[in-house]
Amino acid sequence: MTHSEASCMQRAVTGAHMSMTWRLGKRTHTLEGHEDYVHKVVVGTGGGGGSPLVASGGEDGQVLVWDPRVGREPRHRLAPHTQPQLARPSQGRFVATLDLTGDWLVCGGGPRAGIFHLKSLALTTVLPPAAPTIHVTKFTRYAEGGDRGGIVVAGGSPFHPDSQRVSPQLTVCSMAGMVTAQLPASSPCIYTVNVTDKPFTMMTYGGTSTKLDVCFNLNYRDHTVSLVDE
Repeated sequence: MTHSEASCMQRAVTGAHMSMTWRLGKRTHTLEGHEDYVHKVVVGTGGGGGSPLVASGGEDGQVLVWDPRVGREPRHRLAPHTQPQLARPSQGRFVATLDLTGDWLVCGGGPRAGIFHLKSLALTTVLPPAAPTIHVTKFTRYAEGGDRGGIVVAGGSPFHPDSQRVSPQLTVCSMAGMVTAQLPASSPCIYTVNVTDKPFTMMTYGGTSTKLDVCFNLNYRDHTVSLVDE
């Protein structure tokens, strides 16, 4: 299965099982391993344009990574909540979001957002912010000089059970965890971020609001679009 074929797959999540389905509707096989329901599924390739990979994050606190050509057993298992730098027991162990690029995986949820190296399974970077629940982690850009030069976006709820409300924002940072921008958000809680760099860079983000925020260079918010008449 090529990467282009993998990109055509639809992901259907039922309970703790994931059914991998072709665009034409034919089920190929089912991937099993989660002990609770699945929050997020992504499709990518290994480093150097290698084998296709499927990764999922669930309420059970696990991140599972499969090579769908090999079989049902996951190739890798990660439990971010067991990492002392990421664990936040008061917010839970669930993994709400993840993304893949090359040999790197970023994820977050109840635990803080972090970047893992898939070949070593090592936690390489702890990402800001520290307080809110994380609902979005996304690799947004591929660097000219290698796979560690990308930009990562982590967005989440502005509420923390042990603190007062803080201003909603979306954090843009480097693969090394250095914050390059903190963008204001119209939504009290950010659930979705979409980024494109062709033919030009544009990012939109939103959540629990009738407004979408729009950026054209990932450094500041250009404007906000309302989805209802005001």
